[in-house]
Amino acid sequence: MSQANWSTSWRISLFAVLLAGGCTGMDPNVIYTPQQAEEANRELETLTKEPLRKFLAKEALSEQDKENLRKALPVLKKITAYDPITINSYAMAGKIHLALDEPQQAMDSYLDGIAKTKPNDTPIERTIRSDLYVEMADLHLRNNDSAAAERALRTAILIEDTSSQAHVMLGRILQSRGDAAGAKEEALKALLADAEYEPARTFYQEVTGKKAASP
Repeated sequence: MSQANWSTSWRISLFAVLLAGGCTGMDPNVIYTPQQAEEANRELETLTKEPLRKFLAKEALSEQDKENLRKALPVLKKITAYDPITINSYAMAGKIHLALDEPQQAMDSYLDGIAKTKPNDTPIERTIRSDLYVEMADLHLRNNDSAAAERALRTAILIEDTSSQAHVMLGRILQSRGDAAGAKEEALKALLADAEYEPARTFYQEVTGKKAASP
């Protein structure tokens, strides 16, 4: 074999070893290929599906649920490093931290996502990004910062004007400031966005004195 052919064969063999993960220099905590990303996403779903379902349904999490969420965080970190410009992983991290009662870490995840990602204007991405701002607003309200909460909610609505929750939250902020007209407007928008959303029906009746029609 000529020196040139030997050199080419060596490079090809080395590349194959690297792809197979056989090189000791490869970090097991780093995702290198789309296949590894798919595996990480499957692991993430297994760890988070049931705990986050409980969290969103306002059900108590078991210690095993919490442990699974903690195990999911390093997996999610690998996914975020592999694809740092998609909002999904930052939103997921925020929800995990909220479920673990770690509000500051949740806010950090959301702010990190806003800083590092770029909207791609797909329906799913808009929904995820809008929901992220709604959750940020809720965190601001926990800290009694209604001005920051209002900014976050108006951004959420600007991204996607179909969030009944965002309209209710904004309406209640306006109501607390004595803006009855603004509160009524948001109550109506909330009801039109989702007539089955009970907080929207309750808020509409509260600010108008009228019972919302059954959907």
